[in-house]
Amino acid sequence: GWGAAGAGQGPVGMSEAEREVDEDLMTDFSVGTIYQLMEGKRLCMTCHRSDLETMEAIKQYPKLFFFSSDLQERYQNFCADFGPVNLGIVHRFCYFLHQKYTDPRLRNRAIVYYTEEDPAVRTNTVFLLGCYMMLCHGLSAEEAYRPFECLHPYPWLGFRDATYCEPTFTLDILDCFQGLQAALHVGWFDLETFDLSDYEFWDHPLNGDLHVLTPKFVAFKGPSATKQEIAPGFFTFEPAEYCQILKDLNVTAIVRLNEPDAYDKGVFEAH
Repeated sequence: GWGAAGAGQGPVGMSEAEREVDEDLMTDFSVGTIYQLMEGKRLCMTCHRSDLETMEAIKQYPKLFFFSSDLQERYQNFCADFGPVNLGIVHRFCYFLHQKYTDPRLRNRAIVYYTEEDPAVRTNTVFLLGCYMMLCHGLSAEEAYRPFECLHPYPWLGFRDATYCEPTFTLDILDCFQGLQAALHVGWFDLETFDLSDYEFWDHPLNGDLHVLTPKFVAFKGPSATKQEIAPGFFTFEPAEYCQILKDLNVTAIVRLNEPDAYDKGVFEAH
């Protein structure tokens, strides 16, 4: 078990005014500083400029356990987008981190997850750390966000759409935490029953590049009229290749978001 009793039971929304941080609680953000993430818990984070800086920190703080992974760097961007990473990576991160947190050899040591100083990478890292605190320690979205919102100047980026245009709307990390909290509340996501192999199978471009977002909604990459190579050995799907897949997922209606000449809608309508 994860010790997450009550996860997802907190308030789903919070206004900007309610999210304002008392100036007395603000903490200066600086690369190399170690920040505790949960009161009374052993989990901390830091950002480093280089491997050399990490080695120096390990020597400076021998009682701390420093560790990391490449999971925060696995987002595959389409354009100028950079995250957040998907649920498969969230699942992998939670198991990876909780294994360290519960390791009996580390029970008397604080553990420090370190990441790059790059704003996009560190933002994805914070997203993953917050998801872990919600899913494995029972924190609400607002509680998971608290150690990150009090840092000044605010060091995290807003997630943007998958274009190269100047974004007119972004999602804050808290928005993502609240989305996860809502999914937990209605039972759309459960860390222990989440089928990682199935998720990553359908996520792969060779298998359809699709995701079951809710019991009533499937998102998938729009097909093309003819096969087009998008990378060596990777091709787009034609409409007919999706028909049986969508039937098996009990899809009965398709909302089209691409241009009418991208593919023949009649192929779907015939099925």
